[in-house]
Amino acid sequence: MITTTGESEQVEKAGERAEPIPVEEAERRFRQMMEEPLSQAADIGSADIVVGIPFYNEADTIASAVQTVRQGLDEFYPGQKAIITAVGSPAGSECLEVIRGVPQSEAIRHIAFLLDDERVNGKGWAIRAAMEIARMAGADLAILEADLIGLEISRLTTDRIATTRSSSSSTTLPSRKTAIQPPESRPRS
Repeated sequence: MITTTGESEQVEKAGERAEPIPVEEAERRFRQMMEEPLSQAADIGSADIVVGIPFYNEADTIASAVQTVRQGLDEFYPGQKAIITAVGSPAGSECLEVIRGVPQSEAIRHIAFLLDDERVNGKGWAIRAAMEIARMAGADLAILEADLIGLEISRLTTDRIATTRSSSSSTTLPSRKTAIQPPESRPRS
């Protein structure tokens, strides 16, 4: 758990407390760890959507999660440029290798890295890292859990979404362009 208290942040892990780190130092370390991922994002250029996947040590499920995201992007966002951003804690080195083994394409690229400072990592920092990459790419952002998508769940969800989209009833999912609009462009009621 990360808590901010005045001028410092404290990281509590399994009952142990790491040394407090000043906020300025945490920011400096974060910016330092983000140099390479942001450089990769700049090399990729603009994108339509970034899917952030924070991870800890979900080596058994993360490849399935990334593959499910790729399938969903291919099916529901064809022709859109996407970046899958997997951001992990120092315990996730095995996950990092698994993610790097998942194939990329020109339309769907991956940026995977660890926040390797015990005092500046965790889900909040990982989500912030994904937000920074989305900002750099000028993209929308979705966040998914690394262990949330199992084979049974993904089949059920994919089947239900496909059925909802293809049904002739009035209950259909909005397209990406109409579902995600800045507040100023939304119709007023």
